[in-house]
Amino acid sequence: MRSTLKPVLRLLALCAGAGASVWVAMTAADLIEARNRDSIAQALLEQGYDWAVVQTDGLTATLSGTAPDEAARFRALRAASDRINPVNLRDAMTVALPADVPAPEFRMELLRTGDRLTVLGLLPGGLDAEDALQARVAAQAGGLDLSSLVTASADSAPDGWSAGLDKAIVAADALRDARVVLTPDALSVTGLAPDQAAATDLEMALREGLPPGMALTLDLSVPLPVLSPFVTRFRLADGVAGFDACAASGPEGAALIRSAAVAAGLDPDAPACVLAHGAPDTSWDRVAAEAITALHGMGNGTVTLSDLTVTLSPGAGVRAAAIEAARDRLETTLPDGYRLVLPAAPEGDASNTQATAPVFSATRSPEGLVQLRGPLPHAQAETMVGSFASARFDESRLTTALRRRSDLPDGWSLRVLAGLDAFSALDAGRLNVTPAMILLSGVTGTPGLSSELAARLTSALGPSAAIKLDITYREALDPVAALPTPEECLARIRAIQDRNKITFAPGSVELDSTALSIVRRIAEVLRECDGVAMVIGGHTDSQGRAEMNESLSQARADAVLNALIGERVLVGSLSAIGYGEDMPVADNETEDGREANRRIDFELRFPLQGPPAPPKADGTPPEDATTNPEEETPRNGQD
Repeated sequence: MRSTLKPVLRLLALCAGAGASVWVAMTAADLIEARNRDSIAQALLEQGYDWAVVQTDGLTATLSGTAPDEAARFRALRAASDRINPVNLRDAMTVALPADVPAPEFRMELLRTGDRLTVLGLLPGGLDAEDALQARVAAQAGGLDLSSLVTASADSAPDGWSAGLDKAIVAADALRDARVVLTPDALSVTGLAPDQAAATDLEMALREGLPPGMALTLDLSVPLPVLSPFVTRFRLADGVAGFDACAASGPEGAALIRSAAVAAGLDPDAPACVLAHGAPDTSWDRVAAEAITALHGMGNGTVTLSDLTVTLSPGAGVRAAAIEAARDRLETTLPDGYRLVLPAAPEGDASNTQATAPVFSATRSPEGLVQLRGPLPHAQAETMVGSFASARFDESRLTTALRRRSDLPDGWSLRVLAGLDAFSALDAGRLNVTPAMILLSGVTGTPGLSSELAARLTSALGPSAAIKLDITYREALDPVAALPTPEECLARIRAIQDRNKITFAPGSVELDSTALSIVRRIAEVLRECDGVAMVIGGHTDSQGRAEMNESLSQARADAVLNALIGERVLVGSLSAIGYGEDMPVADNETEDGREANRRIDFELRFPLQGPPAPPKADGTPPEDATTNPEEETPRNGQD
């Protein structure tokens, strides 16, 4: 019995030992797997790879999960290999499919220097895009030498790109030195315009037909005008002082001349001198101030500084001692190269002579009616004056009463033609030509015209010619200054909307007769505000689905835009945007608030800025918000 039990016990002991060994081995393997898994998982989490999943099998670790990109997958493998032998690391990760590749950012830059045009940037349109660009430049700016450094993209052109590119080429062609940058939503032009008129014409050409949604930014510099001869003419009579013309080479020189003129009796509020190029030397402004001071000491007369010639003309009644003192002062202070001319002072009373002196006169009414009257020496002079007048004035509004006179002084025809040349530049006024004086008075919408006309007359008749100019600048006649500002345009439109609201029938995008009459009045304003960039914004209340409200507001804004097109308004600078319920101006919890939020707004579209400002946090509208209600279909279909 004992001999039989021993083998059994030995077998049981062997089995128990084997089982214990297996348990210990399995427990040790689980501990190693858990330790490796936890260590790798902690490393991945510390570096932000929470998408990775770790699985262990003995000494082997497998990484799975979806990496956002290939670089993230590689970094996760490297982080895991810091905690486990890379030989025991298995990669089962996948990489997420890339999202839709964003459209390329198209950007064109045109650099104009003289007759050379360099174009660089990313151009849509595929392989033929560069050839098409060269054809456009040749058609619109054929005189330019083109250097193309563009890269073509196979992507299609964004909306408005083609029209914007045409505008960019127009700008580059108009300016000899320019930088034009075109993007899908903006056109920026920086350059040097020949003059202010050219800058204004270019701005109007660019704004007309500009694609909706494209902002226009202009930074145009205008050089100072060039005057030849360079003239300043100052008169002083019976204590009344004034400039017939005043040119200065810079701000400091203008201040110096003005200071001397104010000391001589000039009204401090008189127009400033014209800044221009063409001064013969750097001391010209100082000489002009000295000449005015000398005239002030003389008391009565006219002083003209034309290039390097100073003409001091004494007035009636000036004593010889005063004339000598003024001459001595100028001869002492004039720099080398300047010449002083001192005509004889007028003799006493010449009323009898003046009674028979010939007078040629011309008048131009504010309505444009022109009358020419006076003597001319012969038929050839009559023909010249008649042809000149027909070329400068509207013949249907021109009346002439010319006669021949044989005792006219030498140079009479030249004086008449020079006077008419200056007179034709006025919007309205009067010209008197006598042997002793040319008197020109009137109004103009051109800043600095008085200096320009004085330079013309001095160039034609000489610096000693007696000329008196009384020309007033009126902003209302200035075609540039008379244009309303964008803010004034917006204020006039809002005034119309304050009186009458643009409304729609429930659920409709059609304008009724009342709304159309409002649009007609707005169209009258927009025709005077051509080129002002505005947004026609459609707005709804918060009832109904957001997508439906946005679509409805867009359709109503489009309806207003189309109605303006029907009124022959150029809408290149206008855009229609439906904002839906996103920009309330009142509380949508009340019926009155919802009615106020259903509206059509006009807002200025400022470059590089977004849509109009949202209402304040307390629900009140911004100060410039328009609260013209427009009707909107609520969710239940009832108004």
